[in-house]
Amino acid sequence: MGSLRFGTDGGRLRVAAVLAVALGSSTAWANLRAPRREPVMPSSAVQPVDPASHLRVVHEDLTFRCHGQSCQVTATYAIDADAAIATELAFVLPVDMAVAARVGSTSAPTTVTRLNAPPPGFNQRLDVRHEYSLADGAPLPPLYQAVARVSFAPGRNQASFSYEQPLGAVEIGHSYFHKGAMVPRLLYVLWPLREWKRAPGFTIALRIEMDREPPGWWTRTFGHPATVGCEQFEGQQAQVGPRLVYTATLPDNFPDYLQCDVGP
Repeated sequence: MGSLRFGTDGGRLRVAAVLAVALGSSTAWANLRAPRREPVMPSSAVQPVDPASHLRVVHEDLTFRCHGQSCQVTATYAIDADAAIATELAFVLPVDMAVAARVGSTSAPTTVTRLNAPPPGFNQRLDVRHEYSLADGAPLPPLYQAVARVSFAPGRNQASFSYEQPLGAVEIGHSYFHKGAMVPRLLYVLWPLREWKRAPGFTIALRIEMDREPPGWWTRTFGHPATVGCEQFEGQQAQVGPRLVYTATLPDNFPDYLQCDVGP
């Protein structure tokens, strides 16, 4: 094979220009900043503080009504009790917030305390650092626990819990030449439901609502309308007035947690 030669000044100049562009691009991409993120710890489904073999959870309606950087969470459980019982139900929260808890039409007193560490097994099932691309040394946001004192009558009971959950956010689509978009991220832990005895055919009816005016032709064709996307499964989306509504039915083999992006 012949050796590669550049015999003219013009050839040498062209090669130098190509090398300069390549080196400049490498330097630019090497200096590309990491995506921005605003981590928030999740909230969770309720679980009995003490083992409750005489209680069976039959169904859950789980609704998130999202607006801006937070969602109103309402978790409603159909629970069968073999006998009258007073017990405590606990769940985690990302902030110290007011919680409205009810069994039927009766309010249940609730206390919220800060946790010194996540509950056992929490970090093994949900890697918050991975979800938000956090460095190993970065501190995790705080986590709280709500405990509600409830009383169940024999037979079917309806227990509901409602509170406001702030959303985290991650930046997607950014590059050296383009600014990315901050997309709100919802994390919600489901695995405490596995601590319950569940009735055959147990399901979770998930509903996520988001403020969104119906997108016009230009946005639908050339833009990126706000949407809802969940990592572990697919649901149905429909525009209902000024809101986008996402629904899905999760079977008894539900995932450990929900990770849904709510935005463009």
